[in-house]
Amino acid sequence: MAKTSISAIVLTHESERTLDQVLTSLAWCDEIVVVDSHSQDRSLEIARKHGAKILNRAFDGYSPQKQFGIDQGKHDWAFIIDSDEVVTDELRVEIQALLAPGAPPPPHAGYQLYSQMVFLGQAMRFSGTYVVPLRLFDRRRGKLNGALVHEVVEVQGSVGQLQNRILHYSYLTLEDYFAKFNKYTSFAALDLAKNRRKFSKLTVWTSFPVHFIKRYFLQLGILDGYAGFLWCLFSALYPTVKYAKLAELQRASASSKL
Repeated sequence: MAKTSISAIVLTHESERTLDQVLTSLAWCDEIVVVDSHSQDRSLEIARKHGAKILNRAFDGYSPQKQFGIDQGKHDWAFIIDSDEVVTDELRVEIQALLAPGAPPPPHAGYQLYSQMVFLGQAMRFSGTYVVPLRLFDRRRGKLNGALVHEVVEVQGSVGQLQNRILHYSYLTLEDYFAKFNKYTSFAALDLAKNRRKFSKLTVWTSFPVHFIKRYFLQLGILDGYAGFLWCLFSALYPTVKYAKLAELQRASASSKL
């Protein structure tokens, strides 16, 4: 398979469950940069098997970790993929055509793409399919925004939309889901505090019903059956818990000043 001049960036930490499949789906990239935060499982062994460039770095947030990997890449175009995301053949072909040697320069500085959630073994056809923030971009014209979680690449120039998708194998069990849920909501609360967002009881009270109605009914999560119900239920809880944790941080900060 001909290699495409692109640096794929993958963060790892205890990622052996999905990493082999993820890196196999990136074999067409000329370079795979793995930024590992002290994994003790087989993550590094798997990365070496795929010929990845392995970098070790203590985790201090998703933006700085990913930006570090991007800066170590050798190609102008960077492709950020999580260690539980698999690139479909259709998306590979689309990107290869976009960046093919001799093709016109890509018209945009970066590209968003679709993600299809695979939750509890079931591919979400409705509520779990969504556009993810920009993942493929010219690193000369873009960088991460510094957020600890739900980070975004900001580019100088226009943003395009790829038509194909990645498969997101994020949660195999409910225990796995809530371990990540707890970590992500804590990081999100820290980001809110850093940006001086104020806690509001009204936000906590209204977030859950608003987000559940949006996901389950308006985004048709109801058609994804039992897994769809749980996905919409838990996803609607996320902003509520995030703001409740912000309230805890602000109370702790106020107490420390007494």
